[in-house]
Amino acid sequence: MKLKIPLSHLIFLAICIALSLVTKRVISPITNLLTDFLRVPGGGAATAFSLMFLVIATSSIQWPLATAAAGFVQSLLALSMGMGAYQGAFAILTYTLPGLVIDLFRKFYPRRDNAYFSLSCGAANTTGALLTNLLVFRLEGISFLLWMLIACVIGLLGGLLGGLLFHRIERIPEFRRFVLCQEK
Repeated sequence: MKLKIPLSHLIFLAICIALSLVTKRVISPITNLLTDFLRVPGGGAATAFSLMFLVIATSSIQWPLATAAAGFVQSLLALSMGMGAYQGAFAILTYTLPGLVIDLFRKFYPRRDNAYFSLSCGAANTTGALLTNLLVFRLEGISFLLWMLIACVIGLLGGLLGGLLFHRIERIPEFRRFVLCQEK
């Protein structure tokens, strides 16, 4: 099976990867205000808002393992820019596996409603936080539960924002023609 990927899809995916990394960099100081107060790591909260762009990308281009591939590329970019300070080489796993979770959601949840965006981003963000905890932080007890709750709730919120954004941009004729490959 040979997969033909249009150039417009690759460009859109690259834009979403860049927006995802920039969003994480911009949102991190804001989310750290909350998580520092609660004495839990802040990455799980900031990642939710960056994952929403990957959910938008995979909902738009719909080719197999698009988000896992985007997560892998994003991990390499994050490592090269020094964004994976605590995780080191584990960043490859903590960026790629949440992308795989989003791909699985896309496969088994065919509708692109706000519930899809919210649930897929929430599950992916919780997966990333859980994996980071297992590989790096090793939080236990109340701290662990609080961090997982924050990752899940903010993941759901980030996904909802991603869904609202997707439904707005999918109405743009140029987006429909070049990215969704539909004439309208």
